[in-house]
Amino acid sequence: MKESKKMLVIDTNVLINDPFAIYHFLQENDVCVPPVVLTELDGLKGRKSSAQDAIRLLENITSESNGDLYDGNGINVKYNNKNLIGKFYMKTFKFHSELKKRSLNTGVNDDLIINTAYCFKKSGLNVELITEDLNVRLKARALGIKS
Repeated sequence: MKESKKMLVIDTNVLINDPFAIYHFLQENDVCVPPVVLTELDGLKGRKSSAQDAIRLLENITSESNGDLYDGNGINVKYNNKNLIGKFYMKTFKFHSELKKRSLNTGVNDDLIINTAYCFKKSGLNVELITEDLNVRLKARALGIKS
């Protein structure tokens, strides 16, 4: 039996290593790139060409959007003239009080990414945090977030 569609929250390192992976993820799942990931990519663009590639790819994905990407409705994405199943989001959430109790910090970008996944999970969605960062993975798993 096929698992239901997930909300995948993408960490910066995934886009650095393979910017086009986002299209693979969107083939069967919804994808959220938290705004803090854009901030991190912007800081890396002078040192890593893949950061600039990822920014261009995200620009391409969002270029046909006429809605507010932060409002939670997401946008449909095409790739090679084909509609993908998943929707693309750039949603951010107020930092969840439960995470503050567990020593996560609003000043830490990784914790902001985890917060996005946690808030989607708390809203009842099937969430997975996609990251290559072991510390982020450990924190997420400690909060019951698949990663």
